[in-house]
Amino acid sequence: MKKQIHICPIKRFYLLAAQMKAPVAAVLCTTGRIDAGKLAGINYLHLSFADVTDDTRQDAFRMEQALQIRAFLDAATAATELYFCCDSGESRSAALAAAWTHYCGGDEMKIWKNIKYHPNELVYYLQSRACDLPITRADAQEFAAYNRSLFHKAISKQRT
Repeated sequence: MKKQIHICPIKRFYLLAAQMKAPVAAVLCTTGRIDAGKLAGINYLHLSFADVTDDTRQDAFRMEQALQIRAFLDAATAATELYFCCDSGESRSAALAAAWTHYCGGDEMKIWKNIKYHPNELVYYLQSRACDLPITRADAQEFAAYNRSLFHKAISKQRT
């Protein structure tokens, strides 16, 4: 079954959750608290990790978390829509969505090419590895550099 993948900030997801009819699964990644009362009936996984690319930091994304996400989403067979949410809906969530899109056979480059997103390269790399994808750390760094170059080109165009 094809699943629709969404990326959004957690605050927006709270608003959407009250209106959701289709079976959904959500991965919520933040260092903040989650308001579980706003998520009644939603199948979600909350993981706390910072939006950093330095894997030596204690609060960085870890392979154990990536494996938890894979297990959670692999088990969410009834979900027709998957939501990836972080504080701003542009870095951690975009990285997870890109890796999961690739894992599901979709075109993850749509995310990397979208200048509204800035996927976290560490999160993307570890989630890709947890999904047994042939992605190296260098690949993740290259995708992130490509995304930054597109963003800077767009900004430069707006200034002229």
